[in-house]
Amino acid sequence: MPYITSTAKLKEAIQQLEFERVNKEQLLIKDFQQAYTFIKPVSFFRSTLNDVFSSPLLIENIIGTAISLASGYVTKKIIIGRSDSKIRKLIGSVVEFGVINMIARRHVVIELFGRFLLNLFFKKDINSKNRD
Repeated sequence: MPYITSTAKLKEAIQQLEFERVNKEQLLIKDFQQAYTFIKPVSFFRSTLNDVFSSPLLIENIIGTAISLASGYVTKKIIIGRSDSKIRKLIGSVVEFGVINMIARRHVVIELFGRFLLNLFFKKDINSKNRD
């Protein structure tokens, strides 16, 4: 830093330093406000949910899990019916567990098969309409 030899240069240097202090203070306040906003539980929860739902792989896994759970539940209800038999309930639970595991492991294959069937049925409908 150069030597200050006059009062005018001293006053100018003081003004410069005060200007820098005010700018740094404003930046510090702005950074603090941003940090406070990020730390709020609502903001943190919102950003976490946004990250979760923007992931296509996670959504695909959630859908596959939901389908496998629903299939297992329906299968158990079909097997048990309106029976109060403990053995039938036990067998229904075992089958439900097996169906859930089978579909959860192979949900991609089942999804592809379902899409194939939908395409097969809709293409027949389109072809029969074109013939008329």
